[in-house]
Amino acid sequence: MDIRAKTAIITGVSGELGSHFAVALAQRGVKCVCHYNSNAEKALSVVEKIANEGGQAVAVRADLTKPKEVARLFEEVDGFARASILVNSASVFQRKPLLDIEPEEIEKTLSLNVSATFLTTQRFVASLGRSDTVSAKVINIADIAAELNWANYSLYCASKAAVVSMTKALAKELAPNVLVNAISPGIVSWPEGFNDELKQSQIDKIPLARKAKASEVVDALLFLLKNDYVTGQVLNVDGGRSL
Repeated sequence: MDIRAKTAIITGVSGELGSHFAVALAQRGVKCVCHYNSNAEKALSVVEKIANEGGQAVAVRADLTKPKEVARLFEEVDGFARASILVNSASVFQRKPLLDIEPEEIEKTLSLNVSATFLTTQRFVASLGRSDTVSAKVINIADIAAELNWANYSLYCASKAAVVSMTKALAKELAPNVLVNAISPGIVSWPEGFNDELKQSQIDKIPLARKAKASEVVDALLFLLKNDYVTGQVLNVDGGRSL
């Protein structure tokens, strides 16, 4: 796929990876629809950065757990062509032992990490025209937690495992016109509350002995967008942590 002049919808642009995805795509000529929910300041700062660099972007607020707001995300973008790239980056992350998890936390995590990914992908595919060639790409942001299954992160691990399964199933269903892949990053930024001892304990488990740079996850995204013969795959960018 030649991504220049294409339109991309990137969810969760107020997050660290989402913001890097949007800026990197805009630098390569992509028109970016930058989704956010509550952190307007961060999303608008990303759009401003893109504009200052000569790119095109717009920030759109939506609660991705609500189908009507997902529809608005795809409809309220004046001057941009129909999106042919969808990056599902919005997510919620929480460390909590099983017995401390409240029902509303289960609903929130599964609604944003799983249901929202279904809803945005469904709307994205419905907006596409028919084509005999690769016409669109969906990139889901999973996590190596889907494979490693950490204690005290059962809800988060389950949600990301669902994203991986969804990616593979939709890759079969939507081929050959829509390619669906996922990226599973390792540690990019430290969770809140991690002290030096906890950080070092995690680094000790990574063969490359460091956390990832956001730019290295961006490189994985760009590879999947460029390559038209990869679908249904989960690309681990984790320094070997999942080995």
